[in-house]
Amino acid sequence: MSDQTIVEELQGFFAAYNNTFAALSRGERTDGRAMLDFYAVPVTMAGDAGATLVDDESTLVGSVMATAADLATVDYDRSEQESFTARVVNQRTAVVDIGFVRRTGSGAALGRLHTTFVVVRGDAGWRIVVLATTPL
Repeated sequence: MSDQTIVEELQGFFAAYNNTFAALSRGERTDGRAMLDFYAVPVTMAGDAGATLVDDESTLVGSVMATAADLATVDYDRSEQESFTARVVNQRTAVVDIGFVRRTGSGAALGRLHTTFVVVRGDAGWRIVVLATTPL
């Protein structure tokens, strides 16, 4: 498989990831387990406050749903990609850097962030194994 084909797969993967998370945040979906289609368990989540190894599905779903609930309180509607760069390491591993702007239902910017993802492809498809986010 060519690197370009892998990048195109990853673009589709992250579009689906963003759509699913946004639907959870807007209350259009309540099945937080849907995010397990995007994350490996265990997964490492890192930010300015530190890094956490999430090693069970219920903790991961709870974390994602807590973030979605927090964003719902500020009228979060969606995250738009401002930049997308994927470096294919091999046929089953890539490092993806995405710049996002979070928007309200009216389109106002809530904030920007940059996230670096390490993703691996297994039998079930691409999964996030590391997520490191920096607010901009």
